Amino acid sequence: MTMFFERGGLPSACAAAFSAVLLLGVPGAACAVQVIDSETGELHLDFQAGAAAYHSQRNYQQSGLRSEGSFTWQEGYIKLGLRGARNLSGASQLYGGVTGLAKGTFGDGDPAGWTSGRERGTALSEAYVGWRSGFLFPALGKDGLRFSAGRQRLILGDGFLIAKDGLSMGREISGGRLDRGGAYYLAPENTFARTASVRLGGDQGLAGELMWLKSNNPGQAKPELAVALLESQSEEAAASLSYIDVLDTDAGLDTRDRKGVKTYSLRGHGNLGVNNLFVSAEYAHQRRHTGRERAWYGEIGWTFSDLPGKPSVNYRYSYFSDRFDPLFYGNVRGLGTWVQGELAGNYAGPFNSNAKVHHVNVKVPAGERLSFGLLAYRFSSLNKSLGRLDAYEIDLYAEWQVGGFYIMPAIGWYKPKYDDAGGGSQIGTRSGNLWGQLLVTYSF
Repeated sequence: MTMFFERGGLPSACAAAFSAVLLLGVPGAACAVQVIDSETGELHLDFQAGAAAYHSQRNYQQSGLRSEGSFTWQEGYIKLGLRGARNLSGASQLYGGVTGLAKGTFGDGDPAGWTSGRERGTALSEAYVGWRSGFLFPALGKDGLRFSAGRQRLILGDGFLIAKDGLSMGREISGGRLDRGGAYYLAPENTFARTASVRLGGDQGLAGELMWLKSNNPGQAKPELAVALLESQSEEAAASLSYIDVLDTDAGLDTRDRKGVKTYSLRGHGNLGVNNLFVSAEYAHQRRHTGRERAWYGEIGWTFSDLPGKPSVNYRYSYFSDRFDPLFYGNVRGLGTWVQGELAGNYAGPFNSNAKVHHVNVKVPAGERLSFGLLAYRFSSLNKSLGRLDAYEIDLYAEWQVGGFYIMPAIGWYKPKYDDAGGGSQIGTRSGNLWGQLLVTYSF
C-alpha cells in the first residue's frame, strides 16, 4: 500500500532493514532479540546503534553561523525498545511498541550551521498501538481494516510529500528556538509526535486511508496535518490520489506561512507489464496564501537482469515552483529518493523548492552483501531573486552488510555556479567541494 505503517521482519534481513530504517529514514523491520514467541503472541527487544564521520571542504550560508573554511564533524545515536503483537481471533492482531533514543553531534558541526557539534539529546522515539483485522472481513482481504495511533512514522507514496519527521536542528541556529538535539544527517528521531490512521482495503485493488498527524518539531513549525488517500494497486501498476491540509502551526515558528496550505497530489508507478521496467510520476498542486504552487516529477528506470548482479539505471526530472512548500519529504526508495544530493540536499540547497533537477541513479550489486552506487544531479534555480543555487553534484557510495553491521562509505563532488556573494550558498568561492563520509551501524 502507498501509505503505511509496519513493523516485523526476519533475522536474515536485519542489516538491510536496519540500514533502510535508520540511514534512509523509511519504515521497515528492525532487528531484534525474540523474547516471547508463542501461539498467543510475540515480544521483541530491539537494539540499534549508529555513528558517522563527515568532512566538507566548503561551508554554506544557510544559518548565518558559518564563515569560509572546511568542517569535520561526527554524529551518533543509540536506540533501545520493545515491540510485540497479541494474536486474536480470525488472524487479527493487536500490536504496539515503545523505543527510547539518545543522539548527538560532535566536532565542528555541519557545514550549513544546522548543528554546532555540541548537541546532545534523548527522546521517546516511538510509542504506538495498532490493530489489523486479519481475515475477519473476507471481502476486504487480509488485514483489510487497520488502525494505528501514537508516536510513529507514516509515509505517503515514495516520500515526495510525506516521508518522516526527521528534520533535527541544533542548539545555535535561530537562537536555539529550533533545537531538536542534532544528529541532522542520520535523523534517528523521525516519528510524528501524535498520529492516528485508519485504512480500509488491502494491498491489492481499491483502498482508502485517513490520517491525522501532529509534529512537535520546531524546525517544521510544529504543524498539524490532515491527510486523505484513495488508491488502486495491481501487480503491474498503482495509482493514488491524496489530499494534505495543514490545519495549524505554531505561530511563533511559522516563518513560511504554512498554516492553511492545501496540497492535492496524483501519483502513478509500476512496470506497466514490462519486466525490468520502472516508471513513476507524481503531480502536486498546492494552494497557499501567497498563491498557487506546483511540483511534479517523471522517472524511468531499467534493470539489466541478464547482467551479473542485475545493475539498474534510473533517470528522473523534477520541478518545484518558486514557493512550493515541500512539507515532510525524504528518502524512501533508497539514497537520493527525495533528499536530492548528499551535499546539496542536506546543506547547500535547493531543498525541493524553486528548482528543477535532473537526476541519474546507477546501482551495481556485487554480490548479496555488497553494492555500489552513483548519484548525479544538475540543479537549476527558477526564480533567481530567491537564490541562485544552480550546481552539479556527483556522489559515489558503497553499501556493505556483514553480520549485524551496515557500512556505507561515500565521496562526492559539488560544483556551484554562484558563491554566496552572487546569490548562491557556498561561502567565499565557486570552486568545487570534495566531501566524504563514513557511516557504520550495528543492530541485533
